[in-house]
Amino acid sequence: MCMHTHIPGMLLQGTCSQWLQLQGLARSSKLSSSSKDSSQQGLEVGMAMSAADSVMIEGFLKAAEAGKLVQSIDSLHQFLVQQGLAWKQVIHCQHIGVHSENRDGLGCSSSHVHELLTSIASIGFSQQEVKGICLEVPSGAEGDPIREFNDNLIKESGNKLAPLTGMRYASIVGSHANQAARCLFFRTPHEDTRLTNDGKLSLERLESLDPAWAKSITNGHEWLVVSFQVARSFPQYVLLAQAAGNAAGQIAAVEHEVQLAKRVNASIAAFLQRTKSQSVTYQDVATEILRSRSPHAAALPSIFTFVMKCGGGTGTTSFMSKTVQRLLQGIENLESVLGDFEVELAAVVLQKKKIAKHDSIEEAATTWLQKFGVSSLRIFNEEGKLLSDSRVADLGFKSGMEVIRKADDTKGTIVDISSENVRLKMADGKMYEASAQSFVDGKWKQHVPKQEPTLFKEWATYSPVKNDELTMSVVRGLVSSSMIEQYTSMKLDQLDVFLKPSRDVQVKSSFAVHGLKLPIASSRIDFRVHGEKIPSGSFQVALMVGASSTKPSHTISVQPFVQAPKEGSKQGFLNPAWIMKCTSDYDEGNMEFHCSGKNWANQKLSSTSTSMTLPVIRNYTKLESGDSLVLYRPELAKTQEVETLQPVSKRPRK
Repeated sequence: MCMHTHIPGMLLQGTCSQWLQLQGLARSSKLSSSSKDSSQQGLEVGMAMSAADSVMIEGFLKAAEAGKLVQSIDSLHQFLVQQGLAWKQVIHCQHIGVHSENRDGLGCSSSHVHELLTSIASIGFSQQEVKGICLEVPSGAEGDPIREFNDNLIKESGNKLAPLTGMRYASIVGSHANQAARCLFFRTPHEDTRLTNDGKLSLERLESLDPAWAKSITNGHEWLVVSFQVARSFPQYVLLAQAAGNAAGQIAAVEHEVQLAKRVNASIAAFLQRTKSQSVTYQDVATEILRSRSPHAAALPSIFTFVMKCGGGTGTTSFMSKTVQRLLQGIENLESVLGDFEVELAAVVLQKKKIAKHDSIEEAATTWLQKFGVSSLRIFNEEGKLLSDSRVADLGFKSGMEVIRKADDTKGTIVDISSENVRLKMADGKMYEASAQSFVDGKWKQHVPKQEPTLFKEWATYSPVKNDELTMSVVRGLVSSSMIEQYTSMKLDQLDVFLKPSRDVQVKSSFAVHGLKLPIASSRIDFRVHGEKIPSGSFQVALMVGASSTKPSHTISVQPFVQAPKEGSKQGFLNPAWIMKCTSDYDEGNMEFHCSGKNWANQKLSSTSTSMTLPVIRNYTKLESGDSLVLYRPELAKTQEVETLQPVSKRPRK
């Protein structure tokens, strides 16, 4: 025997963020299985960060900045979990992107992701070593920059990173390992034949090679999720947490020289802004940079000097930003490629003809730039004036290409490109010149003649009347209107409804058997593909026939729903049918579903249907004034086996 209160369709009050947090708490291994405890902790998670919380968090972050990086960040995370501002949750890799400040603003390197795939395949996967940390991504405009960052990251990778679908979290520790998992899940191209089928990553191949890794990708693994409130109030948290993750030596891509240079650049800019100073020395930023214990710490003085001379600031058009974008997102085996290039330049300069493959530095540079995705070499004279056509040519323009000016649709064909001008042959056959700068500024583009329209004869097959989604909307409207009609036709003034401390519905007068009938109105109407299991707690009311078939396409079910109104609010949804208690014991109940029509649960509805039959809930025992209503629902009976208790017999005394 079991007695329940209807909760399957209950609306949890609060933001989407709070709901996700509540789900995270429910999954956490640290939470009690008691529903009361879970709900209390869920409410704590939904609370805003208090002033006391802010003071504590600031203290932990200052301690991390002072040198106790890993210890302070670990203590901070423990505090956040206790305060409901962080929680542990099993998350599938497809829902996790990369935070825009991860790896000091680089996000992640697609080439390093694929190197990590091969490395883990060689040494084996260990779940205990994956200690991922991620932040919530707000659903509104506040989260748009992170989503745009991930979109750009994927585009710049040349499809080496997996597509973005349903991102809810952004990683700050464990990003490369997660991106590797995403690549496997979405079957991106890869070169390691141990992990691929037809050149694409395969979970099936991984299953035979490393079952533990395949299981982690399929089912997701545990992450520490930190509320976006923390990052919003303390922007320095992300960089400190990521630095602590690097220092802790988890399964992640090792920090490389370019990332270190990017961090030097960011630290210099932050120092100048913070101190309002006009200059910065190595000692001013070294302590902050070295706290992540970079494997390239010995090279930091030289990297600092290089960044100071050549970095060009933190803007997107600076030399540093453009270099990072090109090197990290477009080249496989970056270190090896750059090393070979240095050897070739040295061979040319030292005239080692047995080693050198080129006769001049210009030829060598041109060859290697093409490997980097740059089509031409920019050559300057002694005064620094550009001599080649590379500025325009690098944008994809070339002789013979038809171009159009965006401002006035003037068309022409490129005849010749120089460092200063572009010669064009116009429609009248005459030659004209346009400045190379106008092409660089994006005022011209390649002209692609519009294609002739193609006749699509089968369009009627996809007309609105043959669309299942539109049919579903019409049928949903019919079910809803039938519910309202049923509800308004019944008198419910002989009922008392109780919401606190527990829910209950009592009758105020006596009713003979079948004398009380209640409507089943609910705002939760569910459509599932026919054959799929309907949601737990719901009950089937009809079948939908698709627009282009006579066979059922969807199962229609109604889910009990209650929304208790808040004090002073007019928002709520209360139907006594779903407030009453329910039981799987027939003798304990007194109400049941009933419908006069035969096989009513399988009635077929379509876009042309005008009516339907709905069940009611009626009493099957006599009711007296003050009796509580209890709905009999045998399908809610628990199926778990109950252990038979064995009697204890006393041992005879010797």
